[in-house]
Amino acid sequence: MEICNTALQLIGTVVFVAILRNPNVISRDFITYMADLFTITPKQFETWIVGGGIFIFMLSAAINVFDGFRKTRIR
Repeated sequence: MEICNTALQLIGTVVFVAILRNPNVISRDFITYMADLFTITPKQFETWIVGGGIFIFMLSAAINVFDGFRKTRIR
């Protein structure tokens, strides 16, 4: 059970990263608008959004895998 959960989280993370790395997912107009709002460059904002999204998703996947291992050890 725990290995299947780990594999599922790994596959989901790979798919999420592949989707988020696609440059057509986030609109250029949105990136420009938000970069102007935060007074940073569009590239910095895009890096911040993509990096933050990947970090949060990977953190939640790791917590889910840890929780799955912990719950399978309970008898």
